[in-house]
Amino acid sequence: MRIERRLRRAGIAAAVLVVAGAAAAADARSIGDCRIAPGTLCAEADLADANLRGADLSHANLLKADLGGARLQNVKLVEAQLRGANLDRAALRNADLHGADLERASLVRADLEGAKLSDANLQDARLHGARLVDARLPGAKMRGVGLVLANLRGADLRRADLSAAELNGASLRNADLRGAIFHNADLHGADLRGARIDATTDFSGADTKFCTGCR
Repeated sequence: MRIERRLRRAGIAAAVLVVAGAAAAADARSIGDCRIAPGTLCAEADLADANLRGADLSHANLLKADLGGARLQNVKLVEAQLRGANLDRAALRNADLHGADLERASLVRADLEGAKLSDANLQDARLHGARLVDARLPGAKMRGVGLVLANLRGADLRRADLSAAELNGASLRNADLRGAIFHNADLHGADLRGARIDATTDFSGADTKFCTGCR
């Protein structure tokens, strides 16, 4: 009887392991040749319109990947490599992009409301018409970034470097701009009403013509 009980228990344990293994395999799913998992190597992958909500792609290599229109709400892309990637119209609400490299990436009309982009590299990236309401960008590198008509209401841009950035017609109402650098930036027609600006905010050489609340 004892032997039978042990065998039954062993059988149950084996079944549990099989189920757990299947669940893990399901979590680490693939789209085409791209495995959806932390540290994955998916440079130039076609992930356009993919549903990746809540996925963990931290430290992933997505260099020049096509993520246009992808659903990336609550996704983790911590320190991910996204240089030159296409993220036009992507849904990135509350995504974690801390330390991610988005240099020269395209995020035209992307939704980044509430996204975490602290210390991210956005140099020469294109975010025209993007929604960055309440986004967190402290310390972000944003030299030459394109933010024409972008919505950055309530965004945290403390210590962000926006030198030579294109912010024509952008809304930065109620944004935190303490320590932010706008050297030679184009703020023509931008709206900074209610923004937190102090002596550490640098507007040297910036075009502030028709800018509301710049000074």
